[in-house]
Formats: sequence, C-alpha cells, structure tokens
Amino acid sequence: AGDDAALAAARAAAREQRAIVERHTLTAPFDGAISGRFADPGEWVNTGDGLLGLVATSGLRFDFQLGQQHYGRLTSETPVRLTLDALPDQAIKGRVDSIVPVKSESSRTFLVRVLADAPGTAESLGITPGMSVRAVFTTSTGRRGVTVPRDAILRFPDGRVTVWVVDDDAELDRVREQVVQLGVEFGSAFEVRSGLNAGDRVVVRGNETLKDGQAINIL
Repeated sequence: AGDDAALAAARAAAREQRAIVERHTLTAPFDGAISGRFADPGEWVNTGDGLLGLVATSGLRFDFQLGQQHYGRLTSETPVRLTLDALPDQAIKGRVDSIVPVKSESSRTFLVRVLADAPGTAESLGITPGMSVRAVFTTSTGRRGVTVPRDAILRFPDGRVTVWVVDDDAELDRVREQVVQLGVEFGSAFEVRSGLNAGDRVVVRGNETLKDGQAINIL
C-alpha cells in the first residue's frame, strides 16, 4: 500500500511538472528568427507582456507609405517595380497585396503592402527583414499627352522651363529654344502641358550651351 501511495504521489508530481512546462512553453505562430528578448529567465510577467520578438524570414512583404493624392489611382492590378538598396542592379517585379484605407492624420499618407510577384523571389535573392527598398508604381493619370525626357529640360532662376527643339524645316538641322509648361513627372520623363506638339524632336545632350538657330549634327 505504501508503494502504491508513493507511486501515485510521484505520478501526480510528474503531471504537475508537465502542466507547469506546458504553461511555460511558447509556440511560435510562424517560422522565423528571434530578434529580441524582452524578459529575463525567472522574471515574473503579466498576461499580455511581450517576451520575445519574432521576425518572419519567408513570405516577406514590402510596406510603403504613399501620399493621399495617389489613393484613388492604386488597385491590385497596378504594376510595381522594386529595387533594394542592397541590390541596386536587381529589379524585382511586385504586385499590390493590400491597400490599407486608414490614413495617417499627421503625414496624410496611407499604407500599401506589396509582395514579390513570383513566390520565393525575395528569399532566393537573400532579402531579409528591415532592408530598405524603393518602389515605382505605374499608374494612369486618366489623360493622354506629350512627354519629354528629363535630360531635355532646362530650368532657370526666373522660373522659365525650356527645351531645345530641332527645326525640321531647315536644310540643316537647327535648334530653337521653346518655353514649356510641365505637368506630372513619370520617372525619367515629364508631361508637357503646353509648348510642344506630338512628334517634336528635342535635344537631350549638349543642350546647355546651344543658341537659337544653331546648326547641329544628330548622332
């Protein structure tokens, strides 16, 4: 009888210890890496206190804060091109995963989350959480117009913005300075709201020293 009582007590103690271990076992909700510890071994904590920082290392997403003026232009079909500062020569095609409609009152921005278009692309390139990334969102302005390369544009202190246009009517290729009004910027190009017609040719190299009527050689 004594041995039975001792065995029962030992089993009860074992069950108690297992219950204690289970209560103190943390199960990660996803695979990742521990980024920080917020409590020391043996320290008392309360319900809801943070113990460890867990960072996902797969299925990474890219978060961007965009100005509120772009909110109506973005959809899940908006093309995205990603470039990481750690991999400046490697462009990654992305897609809009979600658009959070809650705007920041202080900065007037909203959150856009982007995923690499091909599954596993981010991981295969060695991208890790916390890396800085740039994105180009290609959106439609809802209108058509004339654009010129950024290198064709000359700006002056008095506010004038000009380009040099090649005059096709002359026997020799000659240039004339043309004042233009610019609109929306598209990466390396600008919309021209006035001053140019579709099909006009403009100078993009050596335009800083040109004079009206000067003959040029087009290479």
